[in-house]
Amino acid sequence: MGQENLIKSAMVSQIPVSSISHNVASNNGDCLGKIPYASLISFLLTCVGVGVFSTTCYMGFTISIQQWHKLPASQHTDFTYLDKVRLSFTILAVLMTIFSLILLLDGCLATGSTRDKVYGNRRSRRLGGRITCALLLAFAYLFQLAWLLIFGLISMVLVVYGFLRFTCASLEIGSDDDQSRCIDLSLLIGVKNGQSSQLCRQDVKDFCSSTYQASQYYALGFGACFLVVLGLIHFLICLSANYAHIKDGYKYYELEQIRSNEENEMMATYGQHCVYRR
Repeated sequence: MGQENLIKSAMVSQIPVSSISHNVASNNGDCLGKIPYASLISFLLTCVGVGVFSTTCYMGFTISIQQWHKLPASQHTDFTYLDKVRLSFTILAVLMTIFSLILLLDGCLATGSTRDKVYGNRRSRRLGGRITCALLLAFAYLFQLAWLLIFGLISMVLVVYGFLRFTCASLEIGSDDDQSRCIDLSLLIGVKNGQSSQLCRQDVKDFCSSTYQASQYYALGFGACFLVVLGLIHFLICLSANYAHIKDGYKYYELEQIRSNEENEMMATYGQHCVYRR
């Protein structure tokens, strides 16, 4: 027992301070290495974009419904089905948030030492991780296509409201008796049975005021939609990298084990050499 304690004390006393500090720094590096920074940035971009898009488009769509409902040609039209469209913005926000959390979790599991602990050296675990990444990659592509379609739709809405803003800006609202300052919306709405599609006087002021408000919301929604598309592109890149990391994870695991064994052998040899010198 005395000789064994002597060997342990000699090994501890002869370990350089730089080696201890290196181990501490290595532990801190391992903790930081477990954070999937790329997936985290993608998650923030997607969640912020989805939140702003759903909020602004919900408010802008509400103003648009009220705006078009006041038109003479649409007063007898049933707009109740449009409430489902407004509800879809909320559902979209919830679905995208859940999907982004799943992608972030996959990034955490496929990053750093966490990948080695979760997937390890078992072939079945690595195969399951690769299949999971492939499925998430396919779903991410589908969501990306859907958001590109939404991006195109919101762009067309902005073009329409840009035309309306230009029309409103070109009008100089004068007295209520001036019939020449009117807006003809026959090109934008379908007119049936000779119904009027013109707005004049106070109706023009109300319509233009709603146009300015709705266009601002849609402009914010356009920018937010771009953030979502950008975030999904980042997620696609991260998923591709995670797939490669899981696929080659066993090779990295073997190399890490070899390096760890060599370091342990060197430390044991160094300790024995110090004892013999004493």
